[in-house]
Amino acid sequence: MTNEDNTLRRAAVIGASRGLGAALVASLLDQEVTTLGVARKPSQAKCQWLKADVSQVEGQTGTLAALAEFDPQTVICTVGGGPFGPFGDKGWADHNWAYQVSLLFPARLIHWATQGAKGLKQLVVVGSSVAEDQTDPMAASYSSAKHGLRGLMATVIAEKPT
Repeated sequence: MTNEDNTLRRAAVIGASRGLGAALVASLLDQEVTTLGVARKPSQAKCQWLKADVSQVEGQTGTLAALAEFDPQTVICTVGGGPFGPFGDKGWADHNWAYQVSLLFPARLIHWATQGAKGLKQLVVVGSSVAEDQTDPMAASYSSAKHGLRGLMATVIAEKPT
């Protein structure tokens, strides 16, 4: 999303250490957008970095505080993941990590955005194809978190479609 003159000036990417998030940071920097990258392991890209682990409540709280201070026009959240293998073979801590990262932090981020984040014009939360009508054998906690995220997004959009 852009400001009045259609120029994106400030963006934040959460989950920016690798994959899609790192590619988005690189693309934004190529476009000369002031960028805040949020990651457990910040890369060497020339942007502002917040080292944060959003699987932990302290990392979630710190990220939201940093976003409020940075005041981005756009926030893109690419975080997600979970343990691979039969659900019962994994410890609860592994499943809790998946739920925190793939559902509960994005839910907190959405809540923060709906509470009047002052300069925010666009929030993008990356989902997954497993949130449609398919299962993801060996990834039950990730799959269930992404199903929940899809339901949350659809409901929030229906409540406030603008």
